[in-house]
Amino acid sequence: MFGKGKDAKGFSFEEGREMEEKLVRVLHAREKLRLTPAAEGIIYKAVQMGLLSEKDRET
Repeated sequence: MFGKGKDAKGFSFEEGREMEEKLVRVLHAREKLRLTPAAEGIIYKAVQMGLLSEKDRET
């Protein structure tokens, strides 16, 4: 049913773990900074556009 080493959504277990780790970091940063959803969206877009790195986003 699933490809070798893949979950139900087609991600490898390594990819799933990486996504989970990113989510945990984002949730911790959100809790620490108490960002509004709008502020999070702006930061997310800045990372997508290359204006901020993932590392900058977390600090």
